[in-house]
Amino acid sequence: MQHLCGGYIYVSTDYGATWTTKGISVNWNGIAMDNSGKYQTAVVSSGYIYISSDFGATWVQTETSRGWAGVAINK
Repeated sequence: MQHLCGGYIYVSTDYGATWTTKGISVNWNGIAMDNSGKYQTAVVSSGYIYISSDFGATWVQTETSRGWAGVAINK
């Protein structure tokens, strides 16, 4: 389960009972994940795409910065 708030991505591994911040603090514009939650993508409105393939534990920044309006994922 994911939630965008306060500039960080918050990740819960216990169905929302507790939350942990992941990634960096920026103005996120959108986040999407596959049905298992393993693959996740987040975008900054005037910046980079961040990708996680381990349930949101770690995030990798893409090399291309653009103006993103939203994001979707299909896995």
